[in-house]
Amino acid sequence: MLSSSFSENGTLPPGERKIHTIVVEEADFETIYWLLKYCYANWLSFKPQDDPRLAVEGVGAGWSARWLNSRENEWDWKTFHKSGPSEDALHDGRSAASGESVGLGGAGRSEISPRPARSAPDPHPHPTPAPPPASALAMYQVAHRYSMRNLALLALEHIMSTLTPESCFAVLLASYTWDELHSLVEDYVIDKWEEVSVSEEFERCCAEVAAGEWGADGGTTLMSVFRRLRAPSTAAA
Repeated sequence: MLSSSFSENGTLPPGERKIHTIVVEEADFETIYWLLKYCYANWLSFKPQDDPRLAVEGVGAGWSARWLNSRENEWDWKTFHKSGPSEDALHDGRSAASGESVGLGGAGRSEISPRPARSAPDPHPHPTPAPPPASALAMYQVAHRYSMRNLALLALEHIMSTLTPESCFAVLLASYTWDELHSLVEDYVIDKWEEVSVSEEFERCCAEVAAGEWGADGGTTLMSVFRRLRAPSTAAA
């Protein structure tokens, strides 16, 4: 470790600082931002209306993973140093000035011109604003990935409190992997079936299942709902 980037005795050029990059492939930037905010500041904000399709698509969409040239040593710490034409030019200027100072004394130093101003202003706002509120479903997925039970319960409570007959079936399809959430949403769908079955979102979900957009899990979920709906009439007969 003493020879790695953890070493505290390493020397850096003046004005430099050591930067470590952590690759997170489990979720998108927005979700990981709020995960860290929750861990370090106990602060979390959920979207009032979630889009389960986007939450599912965000799994494995870690932005930092896209620039890796290969998977070899992908978990190693990488140290980045600032570099650019301005620093190189400044370094060259200092070298030239020090060389001229042999014959000209301090006159050479006056030839170093200040760093040129930006040709265009920085388009990014400062300070950088926080991203939008987190997707509760995406946070639930990440909480399960990292075994954070309290965070999972917070996300679960928000999902169930904002569930509507219009939105519930897409959440049911998206939550197939997580038994606790999936069973609660399925109970809600069965309880509100008369409203769910006539919603435009349900028709859209059925079309997506038929097109294979939800994979094999979509058909399994649909079959489970119809079995539960048929069960009371079968028992009565």
